Amino acid sequence: MTTTRPRERLLGSMTTVPPEYDPSKLREQNATRVVEMNATQWVKWRTYNLTDAFTGNPLQCENFKVMGKRTPWNYTLQYSYKNGDRWMTRNESLILGFLGARPLPPNDMFFARTPISPPTHNFVLYSNYMNCTILRIPFPSQ
Repeated sequence: MTTTRPRERLLGSMTTVPPEYDPSKLREQNATRVVEMNATQWVKWRTYNLTDAFTGNPLQCENFKVMGKRTPWNYTLQYSYKNGDRWMTRNESLILGFLGARPLPPNDMFFARTPISPPTHNFVLYSNYMNCTILRIPFPSQ
């Protein structure tokens, strides 16, 4: 029997795979199934503050809803949020599956969130495909 003292364990290297790249999580990370939920997805919590670029107001009550399918890989995404006392709504393209000729991972939802930001890769980290989906939406400067 061999025992490892805590001090010896620190000599090895450990890496943690981010959930969006962990193959064991793919069953609960299918972006197409999230789109097919046909539900409004509300932003409940974020790790950074986001403000409207034109007014400086913090964005509140953010939500997303897929409004329709344009092509097999392109959808219309409606993004709404409260800016001060006004509701703002804009339509964006949501790309799944292929970006041009390049295949996308099955958990990648490629879309823009603000009027002045470029589209980004937003990864489904978890979904129960009924009433809960968790996305990693990068901060615009990342």
